[in-house]
Amino acid sequence: MTASAGDVAQGSAGTANSVPNMIARLMLAVIGSAFVCSAFGLWLIPGDGVFPEMSLIKMGLSLFMLIGGMCCLVCAKSGGGRTRQFG
Repeated sequence: MTASAGDVAQGSAGTANSVPNMIARLMLAVIGSAFVCSAFGLWLIPGDGVFPEMSLIKMGLSLFMLIGGMCCLVCAKSGGGRTRQFG
């Protein structure tokens, strides 16, 4: 199998785009890790005794942060910022 000039040009353009893609993946990993840690850390804060309704709010917020953090981590690992070039 031989490489044409178009294949070589697309290969070099892919490496030039890898640095911003790597930075975006790193930021997604940091944000995802922070969300997951915050979801569990939210339950370490005392103070549920005054308002029992706060437990439901904490559960909803921690579930949102856990799902959001896991989505960020999955996108960071799979390289969700990949683009396809046609033509």
